[in-house]
Amino acid sequence: MTTRGVDFEARYGLPLGFGAFGSDTSRLDLRFSGTRLIAFDYNPLAAIPDLTIDCAGKFGQTCGNPYAKWRLSTRATYSTGPMTVSVLYRHLSAVKDDDSATTYAVERIKAYDYFDLTAAFRIKDGFTWSVGVNNLFDKQPPILGDNQQQANTYPSTYDPYGRAFFVSTNLKF
Repeated sequence: MTTRGVDFEARYGLPLGFGAFGSDTSRLDLRFSGTRLIAFDYNPLAAIPDLTIDCAGKFGQTCGNPYAKWRLSTRATYSTGPMTVSVLYRHLSAVKDDDSATTYAVERIKAYDYFDLTAAFRIKDGFTWSVGVNNLFDKQPPILGDNQQQANTYPSTYDPYGRAFFVSTNLKF
């Protein structure tokens, strides 16, 4: 197996001239990152070196899990006083089935987009309380039927749980 691709990331932050929760200032931080998968060359039989399949942008019996050509994420974070609010956008590009000789129930999985939301509150120095929701809009995973072996989807790629709430604390001492 050999892969080729490009990973990238850009960040930008700026102070804002207003604040809340007893603070005169605030900050907006933006981050954009992603991966462009150019090639994912897979050889299912090492004894036949010329039997190589490019799995970039494909899924199925030979390639297995979907290998989206584009994986992107963007995060916007607003911080003021003891509060931080963050929105994360995740994108997976469309993929197609790797077996052109057989027609399956699902030949193509459309692009998937997820949104996550988190709020964190610094209660006092060394103690932060966070709440959030992953998969905010409860995007359901693709149901694939007969062209894969897992729970009718790819749980390592798509979110099989739907909307999920969480609470966490962070203590530093």
